[in-house]
Amino acid sequence: MNDAAGASQVVFYSQLNNTPALTLALCAWLDIEGRGLGDGTMSVFSSSNALVGFAENGRDRVPAGVITFQHIPEGDKVWIYQGYVLPEYRGRGIYRAMWNELVLKSLELKVSKIEGATHVRNKAMRDVARKLGRTETHIVLTFDVPSAQ
Repeated sequence: MNDAAGASQVVFYSQLNNTPALTLALCAWLDIEGRGLGDGTMSVFSSSNALVGFAENGRDRVPAGVITFQHIPEGDKVWIYQGYVLPEYRGRGIYRAMWNELVLKSLELKVSKIEGATHVRNKAMRDVARKLGRTETHIVLTFDVPSAQ
């Protein structure tokens, strides 16, 4: 896939091990935690599928973004674990290019929906999701149980 405005290439990986997807997935986790939007647990699964968007950085093509996901046949869906673009490559259409590839992959898998979750305070991701035609369908309610003293 070529997109002069964004990703010069989007590559599918059937697992994260030994791929640029793993490094980007870890960067995504660190970014979310650093912005106070995580819960301290890591959700990077080596068996996840991934789409990596590569971008031109002047003379080379470098991995710039990732979407990690799983096909959930019994749920008739693809579940997104992470979507992330390195800060220096944001605003170039890289996430959109990866999303378009994910939609094509979902059509191949014959699923009826793509789902994922994000923190309610993750305005940037929620805005991107809306731009891509995604709708918010669930709110997770949490209660921290007081520790017994």
